[in-house]
Amino acid sequence: MVAISPWISNSKREFVLQMLYRGFTPQQVFDNHIQQVYNKARLSPHIFLTRDDYLSLKDIFNISQRVASEKYHLHNNDAESIR
Repeated sequence: MVAISPWISNSKREFVLQMLYRGFTPQQVFDNHIQQVYNKARLSPHIFLTRDDYLSLKDIFNISQRVASEKYHLHNNDAESIR
């Protein structure tokens, strides 16, 4: 039995972040990921699957929520927020 990491790798997280920052929707990011996994499996049918290959739409939504929360910055006096 092969142990799979419970977290996605930093490289996959960066891939998702880059696509989200470029304006792709979480569904588009997920579709792109599925296409990449499909192509990887088609080229080599005996591949070793990692946690990154099991990326879910929920994972992408969690990352996108962090991106959305980063868009708000507190003003220096913390009394007002800016976008």
